[in-house]
Amino acid sequence: MKIDTEHKEGPPWKIVRRFSSFEEADAIRSEILLENMGLQVKIHFMPGCAPRSDKYYAVKTRPDPALWKPINTKKKKKSKKKKRKK
Repeated sequence: MKIDTEHKEGPPWKIVRRFSSFEEADAIRSEILLENMGLQVKIHFMPGCAPRSDKYYAVKTRPDPALWKPINTKKKKKSKKKKRKK
């Protein structure tokens, strides 16, 4: 039995700060949660890439998807007027 659920895109995550240890990142995450109840906060481990081998923990935030309203970024196209031949 397969349940089809529609994926709804939420607001994007933004990196607030980067830390070399999880304990430092967790302390900042706790502070942000106490200050802003309308935000979601997570700690994401970022492994090093080939050019840079820096490994760090990123503290990311975004508005709560239940409170977030998406903004339409699509612009309406203006219709072109046809020229009449005389």
